[in-house]
Amino acid sequence: MTTIANKMQSSTREVALDDANLEHIFPLNPSPNWQNTAELEPLTWHIGNLTILGTRLNRQAANDEFKVKAKKHYAKSEIKMTSTLATKYKEWTKAEVLQRAKDMTLLVVQTWPGP
Repeated sequence: MTTIANKMQSSTREVALDDANLEHIFPLNPSPNWQNTAELEPLTWHIGNLTILGTRLNRQAANDEFKVKAKKHYAKSEIKMTSTLATKYKEWTKAEVLQRAKDMTLLVVQTWPGP
């Protein structure tokens, strides 16, 4: 995820993400405020559910529901991969996870071109 985030951040590789962590948008231990845990739990490690978030913001976001994470933490992130979550998505469901993964496909292919 960091490699993809670096590519999104700066195609010329002038900017790199060093002090950041892997963030599960739907967390490993969701708070009771998450409404659709049964739907999202199987997608916890899905590429569409992962992003990169600075260490401090990641610690603050913890297990909050998506709307809180997006508004209070993702919107503050300088990491493009993460800050776009706050503007592009109003909710976080299975459909959003799968669509985000589909949207990331081109970046994955550009980052790791096949033979």
